[in-house]
Amino acid sequence: MNKEQAQIYINNVGQKYTHFTKVPCYFLLVLVLAFLGGAVGFCRELPMVITVCALAAFGVVFTVIAVKKYMSLLRFTVVYVGILALFSAALICMTYGIKYFDKSIEVWECCVWTAVQVVVFVLSAVFTYIYANKTKPKTIAAAAVGCTSSLALAGASLGRIIIRTAQPDSDTSLLIIIILLNICICLLLMCEAVCAVRVYVMRKYGIGYKPEKRDVYNTCVDISTRKNEVFTAVYGFTYGEYTFYIYAKKRYYRSDKYSGKTRMSRNKYKMAEDLLNTEKIDGKTLAEIWSMIEPI
Repeated sequence: MNKEQAQIYINNVGQKYTHFTKVPCYFLLVLVLAFLGGAVGFCRELPMVITVCALAAFGVVFTVIAVKKYMSLLRFTVVYVGILALFSAALICMTYGIKYFDKSIEVWECCVWTAVQVVVFVLSAVFTYIYANKTKPKTIAAAAVGCTSSLALAGASLGRIIIRTAQPDSDTSLLIIIILLNICICLLLMCEAVCAVRVYVMRKYGIGYKPEKRDVYNTCVDISTRKNEVFTAVYGFTYGEYTFYIYAKKRYYRSDKYSGKTRMSRNKYKMAEDLLNTEKIDGKTLAEIWSMIEPI
């Protein structure tokens, strides 16, 4: 892969994340805290309590500091790697808590699942990089990861079911929950691997997402439709020495003007046409200067 190929890959990926929102990040954080709380509910031993408290504290601090209303593709990806890692750790704690509650903790089983998770992460990262490098078709990469992870999960799950069902006092429902949790962990690790490769490519070649200039009206329509007119989203651009962000909330929009990290001005939410035709920058309306702005 060269820098040109890497830029094409990042631009293709970035099209799906043109408008960023902090809402999903906080939603994932809530899920992380919920599973950590569930883990303590099943296992109230001191090591578990300390681990859960440490993960919860780190998750809250990390999310509050790292998540912003507007994030570049690199920052967005790094944030998701961190949050998905926390989510995986929370599910692992939940799995351990259930095993402790069921008194079914076995070293060999933990080793098997850990090995499966490591294999899934590594293969996902390898095939993601292969796809990014365009040396293999996407379908082959997806099939290879899917088959490998499915076979590993099926083998480990089947062996565990056979062993547990042979025991008179086995709790099949808890066993199924544990298997589902481990499958979810593997899926999260696959997502983490994809994001990690994306960060690696951007850092290695010193590139970022470079969106193409688009018509201002189509951009505003896209913001609303892609977020179902619910979440606040933004579109950032530079003009002269200032940076501007368009925030979209339902059918209304506003723009903020920044000099570095200092906000210089903010207007009220209004209809897209009103914003574009009335918001003036250096004596020109936003619609008039759109062809001269540099998207970020």
